[in-house]
Amino acid sequence: MELIFLFLVGLCVGSFVNVLADRLPNGEDVLVSRSHCDYCKKVLSWYELIPILSYIVQKRRCRHCHKVLSFQYPFIELITGLGFVAIALMFSMYTGLFVALSVVFTMSMVILVADFKYFIIPDATLVVMGLVGLCSLFALPFQEVKIHVLSAVLAFVGFLLLYFFTKRKGMGFGDVKLAGVLGLLLGFPSLVIALYTAFLTGAMVGVILMIAGKAKMKTKMPFGPFLIIGMVVAFLWGLPIYNWWMKLL
Repeated sequence: MELIFLFLVGLCVGSFVNVLADRLPNGEDVLVSRSHCDYCKKVLSWYELIPILSYIVQKRRCRHCHKVLSFQYPFIELITGLGFVAIALMFSMYTGLFVALSVVFTMSMVILVADFKYFIIPDATLVVMGLVGLCSLFALPFQEVKIHVLSAVLAFVGFLLLYFFTKRKGMGFGDVKLAGVLGLLLGFPSLVIALYTAFLTGAMVGVILMIAGKAKMKTKMPFGPFLIIGMVVAFLWGLPIYNWWMKLL
């Protein structure tokens, strides 16, 4: 029953993720303005905002203008709900770690959607994740704190140099800030795994898109989603992968 309740909470949070991902990049008010249709701008009633269920009942269309609604909304709601359950299964839902990971996961979902749709990583999400990272340092030994802080600085500086050397075409400044936040959250060696995964998956997707004729060498691609994927991989399997690397060397 607890997991079912948590899944339902995750669905609601996922609905809010969609709101943040669409409004923050466009400078829209998040808390005051009511939800509305993307097409006709009609304010939505409460029964049109029930996660997943409203999308199904309305047959994927707005009740007012009958435009087909994006699959993004139920998909993100479902993924967020499942993500909350997965975190609870790995860690007790009554611990500070569960709260911290849930917040980071929620902000990561916002970054993933916002950067994919608008090529913008909202500063608000980075601030929240950074605060979680800073608070988590109080639970670590001083030696680990130094490693996490140094990882954040090196990641930020490294991406900043890449940002300038590529004349701001290789990546956006939001990616630079996100790399610094990931360094603070992950530390070494998990940060190395995260960045390696991000660049590898980004390159693979780019090649696949070019082979399929969907992209060219100069086609702009968001890098934030790949950094988020790298963070997840590093968090779940970072240490085993790093130990495997060490054995190969």
